[in-house]
Amino acid sequence: MYTTLSKKKSTTVFMIALLALTLLSIYFIPRVAASPITIYYFSPSTGYVGDSVQVIGSIDNANGTYRVFFDEELMANGTASSQKDVNVMFSVPHRYKGSYIVRLYDVSANASVSKTFTLSTKYSISAVLPPQQTQLMEGQSAKIRVNVTGGERDMARWANVTVRLPYPVNTIYHNNSFQLVNTTRPGEYVAEGVYPRDFGPKAHSNYTGTYNIASNITLETGAFKVGLTNATQYHRFETVAIQGANYTQPDEIALINVTLAGKTVFSTNVSAVDGVVNANWAIPWNATYGNYNVTVTNVTSPGTIKLIRDTQIFTISNATFQCWIQVKNLDNENVSAVTVAAYNGTSMVSYNSSDNLGLAKLSLDAYTYSFKAFLKGVQVGNISALNIERNITQTLVCQLANIKLFIKDRAENPLPFIAIDLRYNYTRVDDSKVSDTRTLETDSTGIVNFQNAFININYLIEAKRYGYIFNRISIGNLTASQWVNITCPTYALFVHVVDSKEIPLPKVSMNVTEWSSGLLVSNKTWVTDDWGSVSLNLAFGRYKVKVYNYSARLDSLVVLNETIVDLTEDKLFELVHCRIVNLSPSVLVIDSLGQPIPYAEVKVERLSEIKQEWVEIMPHQRTDSNGVALLPSIGGDYSISIYVQGQLSGVKSFYIDETNMHVFKMDKYITIGGFVLETSQLTVCIALGLFIISLSIVLTYKKILQRVTKR
Repeated sequence: MYTTLSKKKSTTVFMIALLALTLLSIYFIPRVAASPITIYYFSPSTGYVGDSVQVIGSIDNANGTYRVFFDEELMANGTASSQKDVNVMFSVPHRYKGSYIVRLYDVSANASVSKTFTLSTKYSISAVLPPQQTQLMEGQSAKIRVNVTGGERDMARWANVTVRLPYPVNTIYHNNSFQLVNTTRPGEYVAEGVYPRDFGPKAHSNYTGTYNIASNITLETGAFKVGLTNATQYHRFETVAIQGANYTQPDEIALINVTLAGKTVFSTNVSAVDGVVNANWAIPWNATYGNYNVTVTNVTSPGTIKLIRDTQIFTISNATFQCWIQVKNLDNENVSAVTVAAYNGTSMVSYNSSDNLGLAKLSLDAYTYSFKAFLKGVQVGNISALNIERNITQTLVCQLANIKLFIKDRAENPLPFIAIDLRYNYTRVDDSKVSDTRTLETDSTGIVNFQNAFININYLIEAKRYGYIFNRISIGNLTASQWVNITCPTYALFVHVVDSKEIPLPKVSMNVTEWSSGLLVSNKTWVTDDWGSVSLNLAFGRYKVKVYNYSARLDSLVVLNETIVDLTEDKLFELVHCRIVNLSPSVLVIDSLGQPIPYAEVKVERLSEIKQEWVEIMPHQRTDSNGVALLPSIGGDYSISIYVQGQLSGVKSFYIDETNMHVFKMDKYITIGGFVLETSQLTVCIALGLFIISLSIVLTYKKILQRVTKR
């Protein structure tokens, strides 16, 4: 037993020691965690200055900000995708030859990951041509440039540059004085010289063909071409500059000739000046597209004979240019929706409509075109001839004018929302006749502008208010923009106000508002005279007439009536019939048998037109002995509540505009001898009475029966 206990203790001690050792190992062993910032793809890893390098990776934060550095120079920055992805490209900057760190930096995490890029040295040699030329002409000079990028620090050497003349001459000219000079950009060295000036007294550019360039410091070679023209590709309207060199015989004359398919299109004799002959040929607008041959030959004896014949091919090809036609009217305003067509003779070659900036945008080959502008099928302008030799913007003035109108009342106040119809007839280019009407509405300033109206035709202008014409004006043979003032007439309006019995209502208030604007006319209130009438002078139009008065019974202002008046003629008479005034309405409360219920409480509420809410009329009424209660003498929207014996027994809502009696039948009640009972109470009383009568009959019969039995 002792041995067993010892084994158990030993086992326990061993397990405790093992657990402690494990915990200590976990605590003291360094933790290694994978960085969430990664570059998955990096290419190329070696290259030259200017190469594009792509970096694809991820950072720690979705939509987080990243930066990419090359040798600690910021190359790119941006925001990662929602999946934390980064995909960016940058160009290798100027540096000395060597290895450099490219670093992807996560701004939020303040952590980065790096790759190495190895920069190599790159050599190049080339010829720099004069401006605006694609090749040298005979006798001209070219700058020869040797360029090194990614060079080593403190690089200092000389370059020997050679120029080989075209085949079959193949003469080589040398220059060993090209010194490579460090520029302001690290690792870049440049050496320059001029051919033929710096390549010895015999060097020249007197032959057409390819001149090859080479250098002893690089296997890279270059070349430049010498020809008779300043380019090999031309378009119509351009000028071909032609030059030949080394015509050195005394008083030598050379023939410059340009042919197409063997047919001469340009030819001239030119005297040599210092051995050089030159001429210019302006390519005409209708020149045929194709390959042209230019030659230079001597026409004197003795004359220059060259080892390489002076001849060259150049091409005239079509060129498409952007032609923007700026469409204007006679007021120098941009005009949209005008169709502009370009013509080659009588053939339409292109067309487009002017946009909201008045620009009709066409793409046209180099040529001379005519242009016509059309609006609604009517030719409104033209350009007789326009040379398209480059991208161009040209103004086209159309025969379109504006008709502006100002509508006002007699007090010079502008009238908005006035509809103006502009009626006219015109003829299209296909000789079809059209009748048209344009309708606009005056703005808040009372002005309307009919833009871009055809000139040299007649117009009829109709001014309408609420569909009624109040003015007509004719314009004959419009030739320029016009400004037209129209005054809306003022008419007399007589308003007569009567009550429900057609008796004039004196001393009641009335206001008049303009129908569309809702503005109070003259900012005042009128009051009817002793005959219930009001006389007004208003501008032609539509008005809302509202009659109202104060009611002591209702203790509020009451709208008696309102009506719409179209004032379209002078001395208009308008009768306003206030049917809710001077009424004698009432309510009759009856029981289930049609008998009047006296002393029922009548609660009256009326909808206020001013406050737009229900107003309770005090004090409450009670029905008389005939079950009748009188209502206010002014009609309107009413809600009537009937209370019998203090309980709400009926509610009705109705509009009162005539004298009548509104009946409330209370099926729940019955009146007996002036007393009001509920029908359920009456039923109980009748049942109880019948029971008592029945019981009395039974007892009486029993007594009679007992007496008969005793006898």
